[in-house]
Amino acid sequence: MGTKSELPIPFGAILKGKVLNGLVFSSDIGTLPILVKATYDGKDLVFFGGATLNPRTNRVTVRFDRTYVGNAAYVITGYLLDAKNNLGVEARGEEIAPNLALNLIRGALNGVKAYVDFFAKSTTTTIVPGTGVVSSSTPPPLGLTILSGLTEQLVAPPESTSIVRIWRLDSDTPVGVIVAPPGQ
Repeated sequence: MGTKSELPIPFGAILKGKVLNGLVFSSDIGTLPILVKATYDGKDLVFFGGATLNPRTNRVTVRFDRTYVGNAAYVITGYLLDAKNNLGVEARGEEIAPNLALNLIRGALNGVKAYVDFFAKSTTTTIVPGTGVVSSSTPPPLGLTILSGLTEQLVAPPESTSIVRIWRLDSDTPVGVIVAPPGQ
């Protein structure tokens, strides 16, 4: 393991590079590992760190803790910069629907269940001359009762959602890395 005196780049240097591994964030993901490749003085460097997303600003911030030059590893502190040397990089936000087909089927079955339940609760009213009104209800056919039980098992819970927001930071995104002494 190299020491800070052996680090082949000066502290405060801003290196241009690119993201090696693409990242996909959702709102409940914390820190993801990231690799950035940069060059300095004709040498290829690979920076390793942890990336976090701020969903309010759509920016990914990264703190690097190691860099590799050839077979040598160095403990560093570095930060990811965008093309204008601002801290962090903007991630592309988008909505995806990973369970849309399943939720559409569940929605249709929920409609069938509501119809069957309504049919099961229906009553027949007959007006009898001279004595008043007679109401009666009959149980639904066995097939509809079974269908109601099956659809009950398949309907989506009310808190489920078909659309999920994610943020992407693509591989080969041009970035910068600023290098600081370890612990800074």
